[in-house]
Amino acid sequence: MVWKVDIKSIVLEADELQVSVRDNDKCNIKICDVIGCHSCERPASFLSSLFSLPPNIAIRYISKGPKYKWTTETVEVTGSEEECEALKNRINEKLGQDKERPRKLAVFINPIGGSQNSLDVYSRVICPLFKAANITCDVLVSERPKHMIELISGFDTASVDGLVLMGGDGTLLEILNALLTKVQKESGVDYDQPTSKLKPLEVPIGVIPTGTGNGTAKGLYGNIDVVTAVLHIIKGGTDFNNVQGVYSGGKLVSFSAILVAYGLFSDLIYHVDKERWLKKARYVVVPLKYMLFKRQRVFKAKVTLFPRKPCSDSQGATGSEESEAMEEKEGRFASVTSCGASQSFLCGPFGPSLVSYITQPGDFVVVSYKECGKLEFLNHFVSFGLEKPDAVSTMYGI
Repeated sequence: MVWKVDIKSIVLEADELQVSVRDNDKCNIKICDVIGCHSCERPASFLSSLFSLPPNIAIRYISKGPKYKWTTETVEVTGSEEECEALKNRINEKLGQDKERPRKLAVFINPIGGSQNSLDVYSRVICPLFKAANITCDVLVSERPKHMIELISGFDTASVDGLVLMGGDGTLLEILNALLTKVQKESGVDYDQPTSKLKPLEVPIGVIPTGTGNGTAKGLYGNIDVVTAVLHIIKGGTDFNNVQGVYSGGKLVSFSAILVAYGLFSDLIYHVDKERWLKKARYVVVPLKYMLFKRQRVFKAKVTLFPRKPCSDSQGATGSEESEAMEEKEGRFASVTSCGASQSFLCGPFGPSLVSYITQPGDFVVVSYKECGKLEFLNHFVSFGLEKPDAVSTMYGI
């Protein structure tokens, strides 16, 4: 939507713009939701300027819609050139005072992920939005398998305000592992020891969902809309998320900021990855086939959860000292999954009939699935897929 208004119908307050669109129709735009303010180009010919008064400046801002989807709106302002220029300078001055907004970003693009159109999406949608927000970008494109690791390992992260990944969960894991390993080596941390206190990443990471699996973006923004993701990155702000490590034989296998799973979820990921030729359809076809026609694998396990002592470092608590056991579960499980609390897919007060979990704010969510019937299990996952808040409580009377 584009609104055309006169300069006299705009009032700039401390933290918002008050715009009188019509007689009694007003729109208040928070300064933190303004993307940018720019001068408009003059008409190319004298005749075109005679038939309509060209706007002097355009104010682009964020509009927040249903299902957490964000879009852009524009207010085109006409008036004297001096007044419009003064308003533009005042708006941009206020935006420049926002320390959380990035000024320079490094954009890492996986061109073969998802629909394989990341480069087109960047040039057509993302680049214009960053330009409107006065953000400059260093763009790096992977050209072969594992090339993303080489790109991030050789990049000076201190030269930018943040990293932006165009891809899916796999791209994020590649870059996350490369960055974390690099930082620990530079700090002399033995990351093969589970009790070592890891040095946190100092550069924030934004994810634009153009991959096949985009669970992280869904957890961050509430959807997998590209424009919504870009607008979140433009506004800035950082949510701190804990990192998990998987160890085997005294060595680190992998870091993860998404989830660590054993049993059902890891089996599904393995089988889904084997059917990449199905592209995005494999995320529906393979789980249905697996849960309906394969025998459920159940294993014995003991899960021990340790509380952590408060950490003075506000950026996270990975590697904090452990104390006495908080809770211990032992029995037969179909799956045990752990994910960062901010990435949790749990959307209701689930009890122990099928799913049990325990969490503390800022820590991890640990989910354990017990053995149950195939149709019961399938019904549960369909409810989860539809994001029903009562995915468990309604079915099992919890």
